[in-house]
Amino acid sequence: MWKSIVKKQMRYNRNHEIARKINLFLEADKLKNVDLACKRLGYKRSYYYYWWNRLKKGNWNISALLKRSTRPKSHPNTTKPRIVKLIKKIRTQTGYGPGRIAYYLKKDHNLDVAPSTIGYILKREGMILSKPRKNQKKHTRRYQMPNPGDLVQMDVKYVPYLIRGEQYYQFTAIDDCSRWRFADIYPEKSTWATKDFVNKLIKEAPFPIRCLQTDGGTEFTNFYVSDPKCVLKKPKMHILDKICAEHNIRHKLIPPSTPQINGKVERSHRIDEEEFYRIKQFKDYRSLKNNFLDWINRYNHQRPHGGINMQTPAHKLYRKLNQYLPMVVEKLAA
Repeated sequence: MWKSIVKKQMRYNRNHEIARKINLFLEADKLKNVDLACKRLGYKRSYYYYWWNRLKKGNWNISALLKRSTRPKSHPNTTKPRIVKLIKKIRTQTGYGPGRIAYYLKKDHNLDVAPSTIGYILKREGMILSKPRKNQKKHTRRYQMPNPGDLVQMDVKYVPYLIRGEQYYQFTAIDDCSRWRFADIYPEKSTWATKDFVNKLIKEAPFPIRCLQTDGGTEFTNFYVSDPKCVLKKPKMHILDKICAEHNIRHKLIPPSTPQINGKVERSHRIDEEEFYRIKQFKDYRSLKNNFLDWINRYNHQRPHGGINMQTPAHKLYRKLNQYLPMVVEKLAA
């Protein structure tokens, strides 16, 4: 009886593993001896009985001879659904990565979840997309200035989407020591915007700026602007150089094609991308600018920074200024 049922199914079978098992069963039936059939075809008796019982329990359906997953249906260490839901909620609202989500789960909810576990959950839920890495020059030198204002990195970022068909630009300055940031949105990338931004920066910075580091863009310098008619002439003094000279600030240019030297401001732009621009798209310039200023305030005063041992920039700045100001007073008194 079983042979006729199986043979009908074998007409449409293309699986070699099933065919070998059925051949073993037919050989054993022909010889009327399981032990002899297994010896001839090179199988153990336990193998025969295991798959014969599987076929029998499956009502002679040959699909029962397919290998099944040995993965357990449940696991005692599986992350609970409520924690997964909370992780997804934090990711959606903030755009934080696994390390920062783990920090907030511990801080706000008293939950210990490994960043690697959070990363796996986010990938599984399709909330982290893998991107091909670009081949960039390695920058192995790591440094951090000892005092606020020793070095302020400045750069411009394109707002990643158009607003009513217009492109806007984010000017950013970050203190190398404390990671304190000042930034603003402008409708153009020009010397006028640079002048306005730097004057605001000098006014708003809670410390004296001694060095300002930028790339060689024309919004920051005329050093790389060439004129074939006056090869030997020095380039015209840029408005940024004039402002730096007035306030006794050194203007430092990074070498061409080395954005990694301005790594702290570049990394802060990536944070803006992940935790501000991806969360919401704004329909007009005013709402973008107002929300962006709130975001910078939150960045400075509420968001812990992994590069400064999960302190906020404001907290690091406060500690550094309390150490630094008495030294300045002593030098002035001397």
